[in-house]
Amino acid sequence: MGNILEMLIKCRFGDGLRQDFRHLAENLHQCRGEVFGRDDVADQTWATDLLHQLKHAGYAAAWETLLAWRVSLNRRGTSKKQAADRLLNYVQESQAMICYPDFRSRGWQIGSGPTEPRCKTTTSRLKGRGRRSHPLNAEATAAHTTLQESKQWNSFWKIDNHKNN
Repeated sequence: MGNILEMLIKCRFGDGLRQDFRHLAENLHQCRGEVFGRDDVADQTWATDLLHQLKHAGYAAAWETLLAWRVSLNRRGTSKKQAADRLLNYVQESQAMICYPDFRSRGWQIGSGPTEPRCKTTTSRLKGRGRRSHPLNAEATAAHTTLQESKQWNSFWKIDNHKNN
C-alpha cells in the first residue's frame, strides 16, 4: 500500500507535492561551488538570479538557463561537468515539485520553515512509553495530527455542495 499522507494530499490538492526551496538552493549552491569555487562572487550572483527565476518565472525558464549554462561548461574539466549534470538531473527529476509560481499563487509555502519543526511535533505523538503502532496506522495518525494541528482539517475535508445541487 502506498503512502497514505501522499495519497490524501493528491486527492485533495492534486499533484501539489513540493520540493522545498531551501533544498533546491542547497543543491544549486553545492554545484556552483564544485564548478566555480565557493568564493566566486559572479557565480554567486548567477545562482541567486537562477533561484529568483525559479521562484518567479518557473521551471521552464530556469531549465533553459540551466541548459545554456551547462553547454557553456563544455571546455571545463570532467568533474565540473559531472557536478553540473548532477544538478540538471536533480532539477529535472523534481520538475513537478518545483512549480513555485503556481504554489505561491495558491498561498502554499515553498520553504521548509513550517514543515521541518512540524515533523518533530507530529512524530512525538507516535513515540512514547508503551506506544506501538502498525506503520499504516502510524502514518494515518501522523496525517490526522498534521491536518488538525495545522488548522487545515476543515479546508482539507471541504465538500463543494454546489456539485450536489
